[in-house]
Amino acid sequence: MLLFKEKINYKHQGNGFQAHLDAPAYDHIRLIEHITANIAIDAATPENGCLEVVRGSHKMKVEFAEAGRITPEWENTHERTSVPLEMGDMLIFGSHLAHRSAENKTEGVGPAFMLPFTRGVTGRILGSNITSIGWRCSHLSTVSYSLNV
Repeated sequence: MLLFKEKINYKHQGNGFQAHLDAPAYDHIRLIEHITANIAIDAATPENGCLEVVRGSHKMKVEFAEAGRITPEWENTHERTSVPLEMGDMLIFGSHLAHRSAENKTEGVGPAFMLPFTRGVTGRILGSNITSIGWRCSHLSTVSYSLNV
């Protein structure tokens, strides 16, 4: 298993994230399937915009507006479940699970460490066949590819 990227999501007061799927968000790089480990740096609560998921959505036909963002019509017809986490808790979910975070109504920033992992799978990148991909856990490191062209 390879770490695809790493990031910290900060949700300042008044901010949240629109409903989306993660898988289509990376199609500009290549078709990729991944799982994400979401680690709560601070407690994630409904008040500060914890993750909300649509149970079973990974098996549903989801309607997209663009780049993995879900249409408001689809979102408004499916029930969301809040997933609160205590500091240090981890939630693991697949790239086809519909999720969002509501508005942060607190003064905190509600940070979460997001770690998407992928297998060393065959995919398409920039019109070439790719057999493996890997890099270190830093945006400053070099990406290495093995290509079959």
